Amino acid sequence: MQIIRKAVIPIGGIGSRFLPETKTVAKEMFPLIDRPILLEILKECVDSGIEEVFIVLSPNKLNVKSFFERDFALEKRLEKDGRIDALKPYFETIGRLKSIEFGVQEVARGSGDAIFPAEKWTNGEPFAVLFGDDINYTPDGKRPAIGQCIDVFEKTHKLVVGCKQVPMEDIPKYGICIVGSQISDKAYEMEGIVEKPTIKDAPSNFAGLARYIVTPDIFDVLRRTPVDKRGELCLTDSMDIIAKEKGATICDFESDRYDTGDKLGYLKAQIYYALHDEKLAPELEKIVMNLAKDFALKEYVKKSIDSQFKPDK
Repeated sequence: MQIIRKAVIPIGGIGSRFLPETKTVAKEMFPLIDRPILLEILKECVDSGIEEVFIVLSPNKLNVKSFFERDFALEKRLEKDGRIDALKPYFETIGRLKSIEFGVQEVARGSGDAIFPAEKWTNGEPFAVLFGDDINYTPDGKRPAIGQCIDVFEKTHKLVVGCKQVPMEDIPKYGICIVGSQISDKAYEMEGIVEKPTIKDAPSNFAGLARYIVTPDIFDVLRRTPVDKRGELCLTDSMDIIAKEKGATICDFESDRYDTGDKLGYLKAQIYYALHDEKLAPELEKIVMNLAKDFALKEYVKKSIDSQFKPDK
């Protein structure tokens, strides 16, 4: 029987990079083709064997709960029109969960503080944490990112940090792991984690990427973790304490990962997911290829003109 049955998904951030849209719409509810980003994260959970989910909201995102309420009038109308399949992704995901519960982070005080509303709900069990900005595409039949982290936890029974190796120039954006001995093909001992180091000071290029398996003692450790210079309680700082006191593990998971909290990352995700949609892909491929050709031609013409009309020195 799988040990990890529960997942906490904090979505309390204000989504400042997508203002003014996020004044009224949570960025986790932005569409990923025909479904909200949050539903894709929930699919990652259920495809990994998770049965119960706790979603942490901010006070201005309470309307997210309405997405999970049955709309019988809509269902009846769609069924009458022969379009009930429009809700298939919704029912295929939500219907596989035993429960979805909600909590509120009244004031945004950092990623560590964001999981506190779920403390009682976790009931002393280890659980997964998935932050709402990141989505991970894995082909059908492949183990999802959080599932790969679960597999590592079931072998080590230690805190697991889901990671990918990032380009050196991206290191200052992430929590970077201090890597110890290799345990298996995709797992390593983690000796610590440093939040957003400089490239020069980085202990590796293994970045923690919003997928974690944490043990019940995380809450006690959070309580004794100092806040950072912004006054926020950072989950990374607590994981660093656990790694040094009890040990932790890196899971170098395999997936195509997109940061949908970033405008460019969100656009990349839209294009990538559309290119894997059998209905959209054929026409979209043509559009993308034509755009690439047009751009290349424009660049070629521009460079040719620039070379011909360079001012004399």
